[in-house]
Amino acid sequence: MGRSPILVYAPWTGRTRPVKIPHVEPFQEGQKVWVEQADGSQRAAVFVGEAAQASWFGGGPDVYVIYPDTRSGEEVSMVRVIPRDE
Repeated sequence: MGRSPILVYAPWTGRTRPVKIPHVEPFQEGQKVWVEQADGSQRAAVFVGEAAQASWFGGGPDVYVIYPDTRSGEEVSMVRVIPRDE
């Protein structure tokens, strides 16, 4: 399934050009995921849901995860979360 390109304005060139944006599937509640840790390792977790976004602080979206090994939860940046196949 191809998506139609959208037009994006590039202010540095003063032109508009078509760009294809890849489709990204959202995480589902209960989905098994990996969370990237500060040292680069990955920790097994379960996706709980999206965190409320305070847009005035900037930054990307955050999500909630639960770590089964400790039964603890954490709010993490969505860019640190990837799907886990098990």
